[in-house]
Amino acid sequence: SQPVSGTTRLQVQVRKDCESNWITRLTIAGNNLETAPTQTQPFAPQDAGLWVAEDINLPSNYFTEDFQFRFVFTSEGNNRLFIDDVNVDVNASVQDLENAFGMSVKPNPARESVRISLSLTEPQAVNVEILTISGQQVMSERAINLPAGDHNLDYDITHLSEGVYLVQLYSDKSIETKRLVINSRVERSPRLFL
Repeated sequence: SQPVSGTTRLQVQVRKDCESNWITRLTIAGNNLETAPTQTQPFAPQDAGLWVAEDINLPSNYFTEDFQFRFVFTSEGNNRLFIDDVNVDVNASVQDLENAFGMSVKPNPARESVRISLSLTEPQAVNVEILTISGQQVMSERAINLPAGDHNLDYDITHLSEGVYLVQLYSDKSIETKRLVINSRVERSPRLFL
């Protein structure tokens, strides 16, 4: 196999039903995917130390009769990915923590930059993703350690095309998604002076 490149990635995506958009809930990329040294012969992981466990928490409203998940693996080389022991478990004590961040996305529509405002009641590692309406991740910042309180996260979006996007904020305790419209022709409202 070849060394893992920075563009190699594994995504776990979910949706509530066949008609919903896929939402990326976990992305592992580059060297974070590599658990064994480069191999010159056929290889299958035998040692328990080569396996990595990942947990993904979902709000309870995702657990519908038609809930779906998928793995999306992107690789430039001939790297192999081994996935084993996939468990989907519904914990009856899980509270629905949808909208727990009190998130706002401004300006909206936006042209050059966007500010994501949120409020935390306790310290958390927060993840931010901007997704296309079809669920493709176009921007990501993982594990931003924030203390309790109000926070503003500013992002340059000049490299994104015009269109509708989803801004997703999540931690291991909650998730919130807002729609963002990017329009390069955003104009200021005319002002009337009397």
